[in-house]
Amino acid sequence: TAEQVEAACNRSLKRLGSDRIDLYQIHWPSRDVPREETWRAMERLRDQGKIRYLGVSNFGEGDLGDLLAISRPASHQLAYNLLLRAIEFTILPRCIEERIGVLCYSPLQHGLLTGKFRTADDVPEGRARSRHFSSRRPLTRHGQPGCEVETFQTIDRLRRIAAVLGRSPADVAMAWLLAQEGVSSVLAGIRNPE
Repeated sequence: TAEQVEAACNRSLKRLGSDRIDLYQIHWPSRDVPREETWRAMERLRDQGKIRYLGVSNFGEGDLGDLLAISRPASHQLAYNLLLRAIEFTILPRCIEERIGVLCYSPLQHGLLTGKFRTADDVPEGRARSRHFSSRRPLTRHGQPGCEVETFQTIDRLRRIAAVLGRSPADVAMAWLLAQEGVSSVLAGIRNPE
């Protein structure tokens, strides 16, 4: 709700020890609160100088279209990488057309694109829950057969390309992503310094 957006922003500003947040995003589209209410609350925060840019994250084609009838976000944060390219069908082209910068999360697909896992069995249970893996694996939340063979054939091909280039698979995967039209930034996380 508008009240929750304002309260959350003020708490974030206090925790950050800042008077402005550069990018404030709706993380998931709500099915319970009208989108316009949330967006207008964010615009008020921007007008007050508390937010510089407004963005969204994880909005599907319809959600993005609904928002564009109200206003245009500066950015759209989406999962995108060499193994997860569904946004290329409709969402990425729409972002390019509307001049919405795409911030990519999961650029190494839970570490799969680092090349450190040779087979599906090498992947720890907690990371083997996407649709790339069989629904028989613990922690999966889909009922599909998965595509483990194809996923690891792709990873092996990436490993071979990286070797020819004298780079790591992660370097190649990140460079590919950064070279894609519409991509403004890549959000890469790490588990530990090593």
